[in-house]
Amino acid sequence: GYWTFNGPNTILNATTTDISGNINNGTLGSTVSADTNDPTPAAGISGQALSFDGTDDKITVPDKDSLDIVSALTIEAWIKFNDTSNYRSIIGKNNTGSGYDEPYHFRTEITTGKLFGRIGDGVGSNDIFGNTNVVTDTWHHVVFAYDASYLYLYVDGVSDATPIAKTRTPIIN
Repeated sequence: GYWTFNGPNTILNATTTDISGNINNGTLGSTVSADTNDPTPAAGISGQALSFDGTDDKITVPDKDSLDIVSALTIEAWIKFNDTSNYRSIIGKNNTGSGYDEPYHFRTEITTGKLFGRIGDGVGSNDIFGNTNVVTDTWHHVVFAYDASYLYLYVDGVSDATPIAKTRTPIIN
């Protein structure tokens, strides 16, 4: 998916449009009507962004086959945190089970504020931990990627961790 959160691609209190052509449109918050779980508009790095409260704001994208990505994936985002004292999810495909049931998840680590990427196969996971403390109140371009062999992390165009061998295939759920 590709979500810009900018202008006509995001209808506040409703949806954000996937402009990749895969129609993975997301619902802002937990319902299709405005509530306290909705992210709010904010100035972005280029145009509009969405601000999440760090507690319960979210975007939900329904599960589709186009999100079952097992061979290679790149997740990119512009982020600006105002707090890194707890983990902050950037994007993930989650299941209701353990962390191993997450085909992929990109976030900051709970205790350090550094980036963390995971692919899970339902039994175990490959995890990669970043080395850079994500500075608050500053925009950062962050990337979590994997290919057939390795997992990678980047912050502001610079490798943030030694690539980790990919020994697991993300679960399809």
